[in-house]
Amino acid sequence: MERTIKRVLMVNRPDAYTVPGGDTVQMLRTKEALERRGIECDVSLDVEPDGLGRYDVLHVFNLQNPDIQLKQVLALRKAGLPIALSTIFWDHKEFDWARQVITGAFGSAPADRATLLQALADRDVAVNGQRWNTPIRGSEAYVEAQREVVKNVDLLLPNSHTEAKNLAESLDIEVLPHGAGKMPALPGAFYRVVPNGIDVATFRDADPTLFVTRYGIQDFVLVAARWDERKNLALLAAALADTGLPLVLAGHRPFPDYEALVRSLLPAQARILDRLEPDMLASAYA
Repeated sequence: MERTIKRVLMVNRPDAYTVPGGDTVQMLRTKEALERRGIECDVSLDVEPDGLGRYDVLHVFNLQNPDIQLKQVLALRKAGLPIALSTIFWDHKEFDWARQVITGAFGSAPADRATLLQALADRDVAVNGQRWNTPIRGSEAYVEAQREVVKNVDLLLPNSHTEAKNLAESLDIEVLPHGAGKMPALPGAFYRVVPNGIDVATFRDADPTLFVTRYGIQDFVLVAARWDERKNLALLAAALADTGLPLVLAGHRPFPDYEALVRSLLPAQARILDRLEPDMLASAYA
């Protein structure tokens, strides 16, 4: 017998609005889509959400802050309601290694920088004994918290089968497609892939002149993202330094140290913009 869903509570990290990211967008657009179907949706950014009795399903977003998500999930579990988790998952091992190599490279003399960047490309350098595929020192508690979150939800909603596979390998658990016909080994969970959507109409009908008229620039390399080490903006800026290609960076800049590094590497023709509204972003892409 299928469960009738009339009300959903969406739960995200406490700073999801003040430091918005992809999880914020995914949550709000999912909320909009469900509301168009007549399903009532509320949002909680509380670490221990309460007042859960009026909901039919609880939907948590993000597995990257497991110290927070575990508290949220354990509080939600007390309500005895189904819990879905949009995992938004990636393994931090290679990123943590690359972040340290890049920081070291751009703090070095030019000759050493070139050597380090080539070693980065070849994955042939160790930083404090850590290589690209070795576990991060002290990460055991972090990974265990992620594993506990997964154990305490009813359904995982990765954006792809590859994400589900990476999650299973990184956390050393079994995840099975929903309806697989058998139970996953503990700890483990079922998953159903929910690809990220796009606003087809906004991008299909975009007019490039809107952006060109406002900013006076065209034929450029565009990055529409928060300034974050994971976005690899420092290496992009360095790579474009001698190409003459205009670079447009449109996004929130919440990390002053990383912003300073990127600014120090930007080519002269770079343009820095704040986060663009959807119509202007679509025009920039057009």
